[in-house]
Amino acid sequence: MILHIFSKGLNHKSLLETCLQMVTPDDAVIFIEDGVLWAHPSNLSTVSLAPNPGHLYCLTEDCSTRGLRKLREDIEETDYDGFVELVAHHEKSISWY
Repeated sequence: MILHIFSKGLNHKSLLETCLQMVTPDDAVIFIEDGVLWAHPSNLSTVSLAPNPGHLYCLTEDCSTRGLRKLREDIEETDYDGFVELVAHHEKSISWY
């Protein structure tokens, strides 16, 4: 079980696609910093998701900072405490910077 931490914005589509190709059903992806922009329905729809993309999250505070209010239905918002729980729950983490 791996937690993929994705922080890059919309001009890093190929990096996100590489990340998502590595995700297994037991993994999770959390979008942080500029990465939360991918959580908007019109943005992530341009990316090829793996057949089983795992669990998708975005950091609430970063969404608020960027004025992002509408998210894809399959992305769950989490706060910093939830982020810490995700890190503790997964055996490994990979930061996509």
